[in-house]
Amino acid sequence: MTTANLGKSLNRFVLVAGVTATLAGCLGGSDSSKHGSVIPQLMKLSTSTGAAREVAYHSLSVSGLALNTLQVNSAITIAALKAPITEITLYGSDSKGSVSSVVYTCAKATLDDCMVDLENSAALTNLLSGAPAATVRVGTYDRVQVSNCKTSVGYYAKIKASGTYMPDGSGATYYTQSAAGLLTTDAGLWDETKVYFNGCSREYALPAPVTVADGGTVAVKLYFDSADIAFFGNPVSGEEKNAAYAGGYSFVYPTQPSGPFVSVGYLDVAGTVDIGTPTIERYRVNVTDANGMTLKATIGLYYTSNNAYFGGYTRSYWDSESNTGSNQLVTALKTYTANSDGVSYTLANYGGSANSAGWTFDNFRRADHSGTGTSTWSTPASAFSYTAVRLP
Repeated sequence: MTTANLGKSLNRFVLVAGVTATLAGCLGGSDSSKHGSVIPQLMKLSTSTGAAREVAYHSLSVSGLALNTLQVNSAITIAALKAPITEITLYGSDSKGSVSSVVYTCAKATLDDCMVDLENSAALTNLLSGAPAATVRVGTYDRVQVSNCKTSVGYYAKIKASGTYMPDGSGATYYTQSAAGLLTTDAGLWDETKVYFNGCSREYALPAPVTVADGGTVAVKLYFDSADIAFFGNPVSGEEKNAAYAGGYSFVYPTQPSGPFVSVGYLDVAGTVDIGTPTIERYRVNVTDANGMTLKATIGLYYTSNNAYFGGYTRSYWDSESNTGSNQLVTALKTYTANSDGVSYTLANYGGSANSAGWTFDNFRRADHSGTGTSTWSTPASAFSYTAVRLP
């Protein structure tokens, strides 16, 4: 498969959160005269790299695979990454009707004033530390909406990054710059640049509902991971131009790039009320589709301190072994189900709608492995094979 014409096929929400606890004394209804409290928190998980594991990954995946010369590279250095968070709302419904409660609001006037520094913050530090506890109606909440806009449909984030667009790391070092948006080789112009996103607010079902009881308080912790969220590219052919959209169709211009560019994917968020320290497992996945095309992804899986899954994501990854990429791999995970063998899982990300699966990995294991799966993006659905290596 190629990325041609895929850039605008995924115009949906890819921020996802899950809340996995119930407050004692649940009434189960949405009585407007009774209230509890929700404390919103946003925290980054530590991002690590491991050269030894990357070497192991290449030794596993490169056998029989022809290298290519696509000028797109995920191995860049991000110095700053900021995104606006304007509102977070919990939604629920029961036999008594619907219930919704805003748990966070940025009262500032502009997007710049509502920017949250996602990169230059210590891991597990609450980035919404100034937010008070929100008074919410009692009831069971099974969805979350994260809003990023103030007045218009669409929003922008900011990134400051450096690196090369050559996947083998060769060539000149490029930098983001504030003026033109496209990359520059002039280090003196290095600055944050804006990257634009479609949509304004996103809503997803929570993996498990949270029930707020009268007088109860719960801290909802939303975690994120910025690993492999951005890449550089050079539009020497249609494939590289399409890569600008394969990043989640964030881009510095509303049209395809005319020169070296940066692209940033949507930020996947996963939530829990677990008071312990969560962990994330990252896997580098090499997919070979039915047409023999090779595309790569990073899969991230979030687990509570009790080893319970509570969210995950897929992100396109570009290196010297990739001969295509797809924004079909730039979504949150939709499902994570244990298989009957007791050691493998079925994972699926989102497809063309909020109710459909896109790429399904049938026998995913929490270790280095090979497997098979099905993509529903083609008609009829097509099979694929893959190898996966767990990264540190």
